[in-house]
Amino acid sequence: MTKPKKLTYKELESHIIKLQNYIQALDNKYSHAVNTIGKTITDYIEFKNHKEEFMEYLEDKYGKKEDSDAMRDVQKEDKKEPKSKIHRI
Repeated sequence: MTKPKKLTYKELESHIIKLQNYIQALDNKYSHAVNTIGKTITDYIEFKNHKEEFMEYLEDKYGKKEDSDAMRDVQKEDKKEPKSKIHRI
């Protein structure tokens, strides 16, 4: 049985670049899809002239923006824990 051929540095670098390009293209597609969905929903709400009702619905469901900002600040403070010191020998 023959040993599998090892990749050269140039071949490995080429594969990594192809993978990076693929990941970037995929990220761009997902970002575009999310932006398109968001824009479509916004346009639909504006078209139906229900923006105020929709904003009230969101406030009822999630609370006012100021409340969510305050809650986010509290959550950040809760996450701050003193880091333990690591002593190296």
